[in-house]
Amino acid sequence: MAGTVYYVWKARNDSIFDNKQCISNSFYEHIVKDVRDSVFSWRNCGRSPLNRVLCRA
Repeated sequence: MAGTVYYVWKARNDSIFDNKQCISNSFYEHIVKDVRDSVFSWRNCGRSPLNRVLCRA
């Protein structure tokens, strides 16, 4: 959800301040990539409670 809000906000600012137009597919691709990267990073966390807390944050 946060990724979606961020990319919509970024597209709005780009269109207002830089006169750039965004393609809807780019939203989807950026959000999917961010979610995928986030999920894959969780696998690299150690088994300690501190690492779990930090990865969740």
